[in-house]
Amino acid sequence: MIAFGFLVLLMPLLAGAVILFAAWREGRHSPFAFGIGRVLSNSFTAIGGAPLAFLAVAVLLSAIPGAFVISQLTTMTTMTDQSPQAIEAMAGQWTTTYGGIFLVRLLLWPLGQALLTLLALDTLAGRSPDVRAAAGRALRLWPFAIALVILTWIGIFLGFMLLVVPGVVLFLNWFVTLPVLAAERRGILASFGRSTDLLRGMRWRLAALLLLVLVLWLVATMVGGVLQGVVAGTNPWLVIAAGIVGNTLWGMILPAGIAAVYHEARVAKEGSAGEALADVFA
Repeated sequence: MIAFGFLVLLMPLLAGAVILFAAWREGRHSPFAFGIGRVLSNSFTAIGGAPLAFLAVAVLLSAIPGAFVISQLTTMTTMTDQSPQAIEAMAGQWTTTYGGIFLVRLLLWPLGQALLTLLALDTLAGRSPDVRAAAGRALRLWPFAIALVILTWIGIFLGFMLLVVPGVVLFLNWFVTLPVLAAERRGILASFGRSTDLLRGMRWRLAALLLLVLVLWLVATMVGGVLQGVVAGTNPWLVIAAGIVGNTLWGMILPAGIAAVYHEARVAKEGSAGEALADVFA
């Protein structure tokens, strides 16, 4: 039993070592540059190009739904002295309300991501972002973005259900499908193929980047949990406030990071993404 537990703990370390070695080897042999530090830097540059738009979308689509979930979970943890009927009624109400929020977020999230992606790519191309023009373009892309996101989730889910490796491969291959759809005006199915082509020869380094982000997120979560326990204690409002801050930051960084990966791959393989991106708002 102890040996099995040790093996379970060892497997993530082995997987991380494999990813880092493969990324290092890919970087030595691939003709295409992929700078992890440059992608991280460009992510924050993209946010800085239109900070208010990033903040507004992150609050609307990440912070508010997250605050609702945290508040409901906090409420349910304080109902241990209530009757089973009251707890069951609260759980049913929570499920119904959260289901509605999930549906609304499913419909609005692709719109927000398309908007932020267009703004980020404009910033990375060296132009001043035009929120109004980007919003108009995002609205025209909205139904296609919804279909793209749903198909992406279904494909990755099926990949993980069959075996873990196919799911990981699809996740890496399709990582920039939304920027492709937004910036290059390709069809839904063509966006999957284009994303795969762009990231060919860079996938291990993309995996290393995501591994680094995961480690940083875990460290930040643990530190935040300790500070939250010390400062907030059992005060639900402080817990909710901490959740809002964390979800807002994540809601801003995620679309900027994906756009930065697309920009990095496009520049590495085609020299510049500026000319094509200039046509987005034409």
